[in-house]
Amino acid sequence: MNIEQARACFLTGYLVNVEVLKNPSNMAQWFVLVQNSSGKSYMLDDEHGHTMVNSSVDQLLWVIHEIGFRQVLVHL
Repeated sequence: MNIEQARACFLTGYLVNVEVLKNPSNMAQWFVLVQNSSGKSYMLDDEHGHTMVNSSVDQLLWVIHEIGFRQVLVHL
């Protein structure tokens, strides 16, 4: 799910939760999971369709805020 899709889904109430987790293949990177009300999870994708990963949690939190979420669970 890309950022624009996530924003639209959040505004309609389809997305209800967001988490930031460490990338299991590279523990120096983080990725974002958004969840719908049924518990189905989606990885957040960039504009090229690749899973969005970043070494900075702060940058991912900014993206999450832009989608509309005000709370996030970060797994250390």
